[in-house]
Amino acid sequence: MIESEASRLARSLGLDFAIFRILHPQEQPQIICHGIEVSDARLVLESRLSDGSMLYQTVNRGQEMIIDDLERSEVNCPVPEIRSMVCLTVNWSERAYGCAVFGNRRLGGDLDLLYPILQVFCNHVATSLRNARLHQELMARSDILQGLYETTQALSSTLELKELLHTILQTARNLVSADNCYIFQLDPSRERLEAIAHITEDEIREVPVLRVGEGITGLVAHTGKGQLVVRADLDPRAITVPGTPDDDPSSIICVPLRSSDGLLGVMTLEKRPGIPFTRKQYELIELFSLQAAMAIHRASQYDKIRAYASNLQMYNVLLTHDVANFNVPIHGFLEMLIKDPKLDLRQRRYVRSALVQSDNISEVISDIRELSRLRSQMGEAPLETVNLVPILREAREDLLSNAVNEDVEAHIGSAPDTAMVMADASLKVLFHNLLAYAFKYGRGRPVEIDVMEHVDATGAWWRVRVMDAGKGIPDEQKEGMFKRFDRLDTVQGSDGYGLSMSVVGTLTDRYRGKVWVEDRVPGDPSKGASYNVIFPKIEDRATE
Repeated sequence: MIESEASRLARSLGLDFAIFRILHPQEQPQIICHGIEVSDARLVLESRLSDGSMLYQTVNRGQEMIIDDLERSEVNCPVPEIRSMVCLTVNWSERAYGCAVFGNRRLGGDLDLLYPILQVFCNHVATSLRNARLHQELMARSDILQGLYETTQALSSTLELKELLHTILQTARNLVSADNCYIFQLDPSRERLEAIAHITEDEIREVPVLRVGEGITGLVAHTGKGQLVVRADLDPRAITVPGTPDDDPSSIICVPLRSSDGLLGVMTLEKRPGIPFTRKQYELIELFSLQAAMAIHRASQYDKIRAYASNLQMYNVLLTHDVANFNVPIHGFLEMLIKDPKLDLRQRRYVRSALVQSDNISEVISDIRELSRLRSQMGEAPLETVNLVPILREAREDLLSNAVNEDVEAHIGSAPDTAMVMADASLKVLFHNLLAYAFKYGRGRPVEIDVMEHVDATGAWWRVRVMDAGKGIPDEQKEGMFKRFDRLDTVQGSDGYGLSMSVVGTLTDRYRGKVWVEDRVPGDPSKGASYNVIFPKIEDRATE
């Protein structure tokens, strides 16, 4: 556009030639000319002034000139046929975009009269250049935002490390026009760097490996400080990455990959001969290095969690299967022994104590198995309409049949024949744990059990209440009694109710109910506890 407009202007004003030297931020200056060869145009621009500076340098600094006769001026122009010229700065708001030279191969031409017109034209050119660069900058930033969006979307949608790193490298490579890109991970010994992702122009058959401190990449790993090497081919620290072509890169960007755990590796981009990397491009790669570090750190954490989960599964199997099998004959032999009439009271008390502990082991194993099952289901198993009354009675009878509870009295006072709720087979486990806790800490005193209707602002419920006359629950422990087990503190766990009551809380949540504990005698925790669990009431259609 500049060339055609300049040609039209020169012809309309009767000028023999027009020369523009346009500056570009990251490229070589561009020479546009009309009516003169490019080689001669370059000679004109590089004409020496009396102070030794070149013509284009002086004009770029804002010193414009009108020269009616070159032979009588301070400008030493090496193109002899040129006799007069006007030199103007192409600028906008004190920012130089280049310079322009208009002239004739003859004397005169009223250059003083043409100067204002040429100045307006140069201002127009500066405005056009400014708009073009703003558009270019806008498009570049749009590409950056699009790249960040794509890499962020990849980070949020997949855990596949290789896929993530390839997306990050490809985006970074496109944005800075790199030829080769690598992501090196620091090995556990912190002595070597191994490329875990790369995009290169030439095929690489062996995985590139570097020693820490070796080359620019190794230096970044050693110091933890990024490097922008504009001329890597002249830098004695630079080496060719093993396994890659022998051609030395002309420019390198190396940034460390960091996380809260420290240095994870290095991201390296190379450019072959051409326009070198800039500081802005280095800062851009720093942004993508954060995403690469996040991907590596997340993959590492995921591997740790997966290994931890595998170990937990192994421990769970050992506890709920092997230890349970070991405890079965122990419990059976103790039950037989406690009924032996040859035992005196002292011996029977010891056997009973061992039997209680064996029963505790069985309950812990049962609770762990139930919690593991509930966690694995994650609410997938459907609920069905069940009558909680016979299930409650069955849980009570099972506990009373245990030799450990032979001295316990537990009566179901008031209870309807039918109380329909949404639940599953684990409802018996809920009642079992609730009753077992009351039996265990009730100090051998009678336990009262009731089933009743309960209505509040949220709707109609069936309420099961279990009351003991034991040591009670301190007020500061009531609220957290039915928390999820993984949120309990060591004090609650050591009090003995952590696991079994956690099962009660988890199952109550599953059945969309509520559970709480209060004083049997309001205001006096020492008189015992009242355990309450309510379930949404379901109408029994069979009785309607």
